[in-house]
Amino acid sequence: MEMQTSGFTCGGYARQLAEIQFSGDRTLSLKRIAAPSLVLGAAQDRCLSPESSHRAHALIPKSELRMFEGAGHDLDEAMLLYLENWLDATIPVVKPKICAQT
Repeated sequence: MEMQTSGFTCGGYARQLAEIQFSGDRTLSLKRIAAPSLVLGAAQDRCLSPESSHRAHALIPKSELRMFEGAGHDLDEAMLLYLENWLDATIPVVKPKICAQT
């Protein structure tokens, strides 16, 4: 029951691991990313090693890497807050155009 309340299930882990192992090399795709990018990594992630986060960061041009100690393969409160602040600082606010009424 603990696994399910934490969002982790054996079946889900197996599906994610199989997808990672059999999806092929993404090196060229990562090198072509032009959008602002944040790579979030976790020191205790059981699905993706911290080295994978560092490698993705190295491949994505102008990306930012933020590693979280004590976190696993989930988005905890600290990660979500960091992501929210990063998005606020990175994505420009678009002001709506006010149309003149006729």
